[in-house]
Amino acid sequence: MKTLLTTILALFMFCTLSIPAFAGEANNRYEGKNIVIILSSGDDIQAGAGLIMAKMAAANGGNVTVYVAANAVKYATKDSFHRFAPKNTTHREMIETVIKTGGTVNICGLCPKWLNLKNDDFVKGTSFSSALDVFDASFAENTLTLTF
Repeated sequence: MKTLLTTILALFMFCTLSIPAFAGEANNRYEGKNIVIILSSGDDIQAGAGLIMAKMAAANGGNVTVYVAANAVKYATKDSFHRFAPKNTTHREMIETVIKTGGTVNICGLCPKWLNLKNDDFVKGTSFSSALDVFDASFAENTLTLTF
């Protein structure tokens, strides 16, 4: 019984002391690294996973650029309330956080027309880009590109 109690206490102490390491605390582990995340999926979970990665990379010093296109454009609108349940937040809120932490979020320049949206329908701080902008950023030296 004493061994079991000691083991439980040791596990509790380990977990308590290591929470900051797993909680996503901001640091500079990605400082100077270019991270491009391309969101085109309209699936809440897939797009949410990409935005969580963008948010964490930006909070950890990465030069993050998110390109939002196709079915994912709906997440970047001011009135988007699509929820990413695992983090109890909306996609729009995650986009706003990426911008606040120094990341950039670019919207496909053609997509608003297809979806009958106006430029001012989008989250403050976003901008519009072309496919060439996406290619230039993705193929830049020392750049990691992820697609969701």
